Amino acid sequence: MQYHQAIASRELSKDQLHLDLVEARNTTKTNLARWRQLTADPRAPLPIHDEWNLPEWEAGHIAWFQEFWIARNPDRSLGWNANPNAVRFKSSIAESDSLYHSSLIAHDPRWSLPFPDPHALEQYLDQGLEQTLTLLSDLEEHESSYAHSAALYFFRLSLYHEDMHAEAAHYSMNHYLHDFGLMSERMGQSIEWLGDSMQRSSFLDFAEFRDLEKPRSANQLTLQAGERQLGALPDLGFAFDNELPAFVQYVDRFSIDTRPVSVEDYLAFIFADGYQTQRFWSDDGWAWKCHHQAELPRFHRFVDGQIERCCFGKWSRVPSHSPILHVTAYEAEAWCAWAERRLPNEHEWTIALLEHPDRFDWGYGWEWTQSGFAPFHGFVAHPYQDYSQPWFTGHRVLKGASFATHARMQHPTYRNFYVPSRNDIYAGFRTCAR
Repeated sequence: MQYHQAIASRELSKDQLHLDLVEARNTTKTNLARWRQLTADPRAPLPIHDEWNLPEWEAGHIAWFQEFWIARNPDRSLGWNANPNAVRFKSSIAESDSLYHSSLIAHDPRWSLPFPDPHALEQYLDQGLEQTLTLLSDLEEHESSYAHSAALYFFRLSLYHEDMHAEAAHYSMNHYLHDFGLMSERMGQSIEWLGDSMQRSSFLDFAEFRDLEKPRSANQLTLQAGERQLGALPDLGFAFDNELPAFVQYVDRFSIDTRPVSVEDYLAFIFADGYQTQRFWSDDGWAWKCHHQAELPRFHRFVDGQIERCCFGKWSRVPSHSPILHVTAYEAEAWCAWAERRLPNEHEWTIALLEHPDRFDWGYGWEWTQSGFAPFHGFVAHPYQDYSQPWFTGHRVLKGASFATHARMQHPTYRNFYVPSRNDIYAGFRTCAR
């Protein structure tokens, strides 16, 4: 199996981890500073909303997570075999668990917690990173690759966790700037951030999309039936628990798009009264559409017959051949019903990428699949038990990456997951023949 050259290997060495952990922490601090600038308040107050966290809490949680699983963890060298309930060493700040432990603190109460002042929070972020880097530097080399991967496991997990929150910060900022109509001098600054902090996929440029004018049939991959190895590969340096264990499964023959559904493709559905035609929608999807009175994907509008998308508070026309974004799984399924197509399951998506990496265009937006987020047979929760296990009901698998996803997070085995109604994320879809 061949990976695309731009896909991270997840075998980050100690030296590379050191550099990446510093970079990730700088991004966290920069995002916090941007929130404070946007809200014109040092404590970055935001109204309670189920699609974002209070920025002060988010930054503290990131620092807490790294400290909890590395500096405070007596079993850190055991990696995925660590005891999640081991008694922790003392935190560098008092009551950190009662402030930032996401498993113990429900979403809404986070807004009323007695957070440290901004300077103390900055110290927590800085001192925590310094402690992490010292422990990383002190790690002994292991002859066994298994022991080496175990010793680095929590350092890698902490890095990817921070990357996930960095991407989530962009969803939240985009949402906030749109909903509060902040079309002020702040806008110029926020647009500049887009180029500085979003890790746009280097191997994907939809302005020069291959075979744009060819019919859909020419932009299809047909993969033959047969047994495939799925899940995380045995020699992967790091794997999330929901990617494990690896397994072999028979897959039927299927044909899948080489590229995601475009804005132009999606507009055809809108102009065909797709949002008014109930037979294209599932029962849950139609209920969602009626409740939200949806007529377009979120953050989109028509101006003088042209569709525009709001990005960080700025409205601009969307190139017709760029992938449609900010759609729910319900909208993706309705489009498929109208077009007499279907969403791929997560295994079909992965197989197509692995077997045709040079023809499978991805990385601009996450892509909905028809697969419910569920454990693979033989699943065993890793020590961070709340990463996957609580979400195995009601969530849908998304594959790929978005242009806000850090390059080191992009990997064929990665399983993102959200409830099917989420549309603040940078998500689109591709389809398969029925």
